[in-house]
Amino acid sequence: MVTLIRYLVIKMKHFKIIIALLFSTPFIWGQECISGDCENGFGTKKWKSNSYTGTFKEGFMHGKGIFQWGGDGSIESGIYIAKGTRYEGEYKYSKRHGKGKITYPSGNTYVGDWQFNYKHGQGLVTNKDGYSYTGLMKFDQEQGKGKQKWKNGGVFVGAFKEGFKEGYGEYIWPSGSTYKGNWKSGEKHGIGISKNKFEKIINKGLWFEGDHKSIKTGCIENNSCVDERWCCLIAQEGREVYFVNNSKFLLDKNQLGNFLESSPNAKKRYFYDDKWNLTSTHKAKYYREYSNLDTLTMTYNLKAFYTSNNQLQWTGMVRNNRPSATNCSTALCEGNVIWYKEDGTLSSEASYIKGR
Repeated sequence: MVTLIRYLVIKMKHFKIIIALLFSTPFIWGQECISGDCENGFGTKKWKSNSYTGTFKEGFMHGKGIFQWGGDGSIESGIYIAKGTRYEGEYKYSKRHGKGKITYPSGNTYVGDWQFNYKHGQGLVTNKDGYSYTGLMKFDQEQGKGKQKWKNGGVFVGAFKEGFKEGYGEYIWPSGSTYKGNWKSGEKHGIGISKNKFEKIINKGLWFEGDHKSIKTGCIENNSCVDERWCCLIAQEGREVYFVNNSKFLLDKNQLGNFLESSPNAKKRYFYDDKWNLTSTHKAKYYREYSNLDTLTMTYNLKAFYTSNNQLQWTGMVRNNRPSATNCSTALCEGNVIWYKEDGTLSSEASYIKGR
């Protein structure tokens, strides 16, 4: 077994070297320069199903150009692009970078800033159903200030985080009713006020994960948690939550450095519902803990647990420690990964290389 593992590792090292050599030069297989200068100038290059017309630098798409996908579909930078997709805009080293517009076969479009194939910066998203988003994008997701509009007349103006309404925002329904207040993960959450079209107050006070819970807001406004449950839960969300074994510590950011220095084994927990969406502690079915970065392997040790009994649910090494990365593909699993059932018995086991 040891010999076999050593052989596989050696072969993988050679494989990585070959890949590095291939990607250190412009792609040459399955493509043809049919007109112009496709090395350092303006030209048209054609693949089996796709084509690009625009400027080139050292053989890479670089500057302004138009890329047309064809055939039954293609894989481009790890993303499946269906037949009929068209991008018109700027490139840098064969990546969509700068200003550009992409149109999908469905009729959906994005016009705005790009950063190495990601929608990143100011942009406009539209779809065939009359929906639009205007605002800031970060790595393909709405993040920052933005505005959503729907065909039926609904409008939201406010803050976004990882594609969801988060922070302060104002929503106007087609009926004229409004909600002005705080949001979290796309739901009304925190202090807010809702009114009908005649400006009559419907509800005010505290919302928690979309539901109105209380008219009491004092502990949030005065930063002193009293005996009102919902108020306390929301007030505590602004703090960092760490655990030492199963002892919970709520920390202001100015306390965090000293705490971690005195408690090096403390872990921050991230809580998830039964569909692996991030949620609050009391709604969670699972929680996760990450180790510090191993600077030698550039991985984190990730452990997931069942909240019902603190039984280990998942363990393995990952390269991406973003809490929203909830599968091996997005978390970039590395090495052996093990899943367990809630009773502690083995569920499954697999080996990964960079999420594959």
